[in-house]
Amino acid sequence: MGAVHGRLRLLRGRVQQLRSGPGRGQDRARGRVRGRLPAAAGGAAVRPHETPGEDPGARPGGRGPVSGPAFPTPVQAFLADRFGEDVLEAHAFRGDATVVVRRERVVEALRALREDPWRFEMLVDLTAWDRFPAEPRFEVVYHLLSPSRGERLRVKTRAPGDDPTVPSAVAVFPGANWFEREVWDLFGVRFEGHPNLVRILMPDDWEGHPLRRDYPLTEEPVEFRGHVPKVPSEIVPRVPPPGEGP
Repeated sequence: MGAVHGRLRLLRGRVQQLRSGPGRGQDRARGRVRGRLPAAAGGAAVRPHETPGEDPGARPGGRGPVSGPAFPTPVQAFLADRFGEDVLEAHAFRGDATVVVRRERVVEALRALREDPWRFEMLVDLTAWDRFPAEPRFEVVYHLLSPSRGERLRVKTRAPGDDPTVPSAVAVFPGANWFEREVWDLFGVRFEGHPNLVRILMPDDWEGHPLRRDYPLTEEPVEFRGHVPKVPSEIVPRVPPPGEGP
């Protein structure tokens, strides 16, 4: 009996699949396929068997991470014990731990994570996203790595739309310099205490922050060397919708 495709094979050929169409679960027991063989209890599994392991627990509504305890990892429990109510959220999913810290204390939390015993000494990335129209509107995300412990941690903090400011982490992670400039350039989140918070991708005289959700979308000719200026819709090939011919 094939364990993957759910079909029965004999030495001289393949018999028709002995189960109903997909989505109907196990079939009821049928008659014997061949003399002197008992009837199968039901249809075969159509997916590979998973490796036995610990029950991951139920997920509310069948989707989303399994939170388990209030602080599922030791480092999250450490932050909760040290920073108390300034730790707003903590959850983990498949070994990927996340903690949300109030913006007034996020730099202090990053400094504590860099020291012993946690040794999150590498800021792999610093980014942000615009949650508009939700408030707090902006969420800044720090991706940390502990090379000596082989552990990763995602630290988040949030800022409201009417005051998009977050303390700079350059004093803790010097590599945050350009990351914070990029977030300022594209999202307009201002990092207080940054040594030189200027644009890094867009021109210095650019107006607005193009990755904000309320940023106006317009088209203007873009000049490329050796080519006639075109607007973006003329550069990107148009994909016809289903049912429309070429």
